[in-house]
Amino acid sequence: MNTTNIDWRWIALIFLILLLLSRNALTNIAVLAIGAGWAIQAGLEPWRRSGSVLGSTKVTYWRGQRIVTKQPARARLRSVSPLQVIVSFVYVALGLGSAYAALYWFARVSGL
Repeated sequence: MNTTNIDWRWIALIFLILLLLSRNALTNIAVLAIGAGWAIQAGLEPWRRSGSVLGSTKVTYWRGQRIVTKQPARARLRSVSPLQVIVSFVYVALGLGSAYAALYWFARVSGL
């Protein structure tokens, strides 16, 4: 069996270089929108990884029995470090700024 492994990072890098070298208003909008989506996703990642900050359950097994207990609020908030909270807010702010810029440029190009 002949299988070929493609490293998609190289394809993404080539695509990004082509987008950055193309000086077109629509490509600028596309780059801003992709960047906004990535930054918002990266900013929300610490909150998704640790479960919901507002409410989560802890599952343990003892003698074959499944025991579901609700974690106290302090344990849920302690699961995300203060540095992760600051970085998360910075990424979300950058993502929202990029999304606003993409919408602004789209409205400007389309004549809205």
